[in-house]
Amino acid sequence: MSSKNVERDCEIHYVSYASKLLADWECERRDTKQKTKEELHRLSLRYLTRCLITLSERNRSISIMDCELDEQDFRRVVRALKDLNSESLTRTRFLETNVPSVLHNTHKLTPLMPNLRIVKLKNFIKANTLVLMPLMDGYRLHLFLSHLRLDRDDSLQVSSAVSALCEQSETEMTVQLNECVLDDTFRPHFHPMTNLSNLILRGCNFAEPLEFLSLLKNLHYLLHLDVSNCGLSETCIEVLKEVFLSNQVITHLNLSDNTLGGAKEYELLKSISCLGKLEQLHLYHCWLSRFCGRGFETLFRTGVSQSLKVLSLNFNQFQGNPEVLMAISNCRSLEEIYLYNAQIMKRNCSSLRQILQQNENLRVIDLSQNDFEGGEDILQALCVCRNLEKLGLYNTQLDDSCLFSLNKVMRNNQSLAELNLSRNPSFTSHASLFDALAQSKDLEKVYLKQVGLVRPMVPQRSLFDEPEDPENDKEWSDVIVMCNKIQDAFLKFITSCRKLRVLELGKNEMWPRILEALIKTNNLEKLFLYGCNMKYECVSALTEVVKVNSKLRILDLEGNEFTKTRQLFEALETSQIGSVDLRNANINDHKIMQIVSLIESARKKHQDAKLKKELGKDKNRGLDHIMFSENRDLSVEGLEKLLELLEAEDSGSNPAPSPSKASSSSEKPGNKKEVVQKINSKNLKPVLH
Repeated sequence: MSSKNVERDCEIHYVSYASKLLADWECERRDTKQKTKEELHRLSLRYLTRCLITLSERNRSISIMDCELDEQDFRRVVRALKDLNSESLTRTRFLETNVPSVLHNTHKLTPLMPNLRIVKLKNFIKANTLVLMPLMDGYRLHLFLSHLRLDRDDSLQVSSAVSALCEQSETEMTVQLNECVLDDTFRPHFHPMTNLSNLILRGCNFAEPLEFLSLLKNLHYLLHLDVSNCGLSETCIEVLKEVFLSNQVITHLNLSDNTLGGAKEYELLKSISCLGKLEQLHLYHCWLSRFCGRGFETLFRTGVSQSLKVLSLNFNQFQGNPEVLMAISNCRSLEEIYLYNAQIMKRNCSSLRQILQQNENLRVIDLSQNDFEGGEDILQALCVCRNLEKLGLYNTQLDDSCLFSLNKVMRNNQSLAELNLSRNPSFTSHASLFDALAQSKDLEKVYLKQVGLVRPMVPQRSLFDEPEDPENDKEWSDVIVMCNKIQDAFLKFITSCRKLRVLELGKNEMWPRILEALIKTNNLEKLFLYGCNMKYECVSALTEVVKVNSKLRILDLEGNEFTKTRQLFEALETSQIGSVDLRNANINDHKIMQIVSLIESARKKHQDAKLKKELGKDKNRGLDHIMFSENRDLSVEGLEKLLELLEAEDSGSNPAPSPSKASSSSEKPGNKKEVVQKINSKNLKPVLH
């Protein structure tokens, strides 16, 4: 089994020595109140041992992160595991840690895991490299450092560690440094026979990037090279060319977020042409200009045109030059192409059509943030595709003229799972839009933020002003017919897409009949209804949506002016929703008790969760986050009352104002931010924002 498959199969579950133990002790508070610190410490070690076994049984992976364990403690855990002789550890294939005590004793833990294949070591600083040597044989070692500012001593230490690891020629290794500031002393020695397959230096700030790149010329077996956002410029292109010549087996190359465009961009693209096995090329935000067409033409005349599967050119300045896309059309093996905000225009649609025709296996296309002036031409070009799985048309100036072609695109691509049409407010025929979406039955994620959906109304007439003679009021009857068309089309879309899991309808106007259609699906996991102008008449329909969709985990209701919310809060108490956004949603002091009831219901779910549910694949543990800031009617006094009620629930007593509180009531209260921070400081679940 390849390491890639192992990583895909293994779910990483974090064992946090602080939060997990507190959650476990909360369930056994009565039993642990009288225990001494030493007894609690022994209990924590037993708990950690159980965690390791449970993780191994369920996920074949162990991740020990951010734990406050000393070496003596971890040696006790290893001894306990040996005494238990648990067969579950033999199934473990993935180990990840950043804890120094675990890092130093990993060679004692790995003999209990004969099937271990991947070891990830994060934040590896000031660690004895000799300890890692027993791990090198038979395992694929990953060295991770992230978001660190290394001084001279640390840079020297890490440099020597990388050099020591690279002396092992029989081990496939990954070195990854994410957003680290490295001193100029970071000069690891790469042995010519080093089997360093993956070198990821994403966001690293090198003092002398040119000198560091020159060290990579000693490598010959690189498969994955990522130097994105490393401050590279045109002066580095000659050195990059030598690196590519010495590592012609590279399959994944990422040069993004570097200033590589300009006079030497042709030399850059020409140097990449020697990578005959290249499968992924990421050049987003490299400042490539409209004159790079000749470079792409040279690149795709080589074997790269037959091997390249993923091409990312987001955020470049092509300025609608057709030569760039005509050159890319020479590539015949593309499966994913990303042209987000690449200044592609309507006049480029014929060139895009050639790219789509030449690459029959295209699965992912992202053309977002480009101006297609109505979108009819680009949708006609997309009609040639048959295997699309993901299509991005965010903010591409689409309007009703493209709906006929969109209908055909949806019919031709029954495998389409994700569609993004957000920020196209020029749509007016929404019934036709929803009819088009209903043509693809396997849609799982649909993003329709700000597509101009509004409730049809008679001009200069209130929504509830029904005429005395509706049958003879033509304006009123036309509005009713239009409403029914939109509602029926939306219902058809919802009922057709049985696999729909994520739906975004933010910044459109919602009304009850539209929301009632969502009751017909029960697979929704994320529902975004922010800024939808929903008022009290939508609450009952929204409540039913929450009740029916038992898998719903994220509900965003920001910016809606709810007034009667008792039914909705009661439904949230019994649901498995993990995150609710009620910011700027007309939450006031009169709803404090509803918030308290909702929070207490969530706390009980957390406390009643068993260890298997805590560490297993079942993540439905109830509410984790409530966000209700930015509600102007929620006063500081109301938040202080919320804090008082929650503290009273903690202590199990009724909230009664003490003399000290009564005497301090005349004091000027703090601002809302201070009170919310005080609530969060109590370590209450869920976290309040």
